[in-house]
Amino acid sequence: MSFPENIRCGPAGWNYSHWQEPVYGDAAARGLHRIEFLARYFDAVEINTTFHQFILPEVARLWAAKAAPFPRFLFSAKLHRTFTHERRLEK
Repeated sequence: MSFPENIRCGPAGWNYSHWQEPVYGDAAARGLHRIEFLARYFDAVEINTTFHQFILPEVARLWAAKAAPFPRFLFSAKLHRTFTHERRLEK
């Protein structure tokens, strides 16, 4: 299935323990990071962890590197809860 260039499709997150067997199967055994696995089937994924905590630059670089072979793949990050729920703009 293909989508228009301006529409992306993907899951909201990727690090769910209950996804290990039904979604990822033996991907880890084959040396695939979960981002690499998803990027083969989707062209976007939401970063859920950014709602709860700020991510380290080296973690973001790792995710970007894992997705690099898939040029159409994009990340969508949730805004941190200080913006969405606490309505504070300083941090």
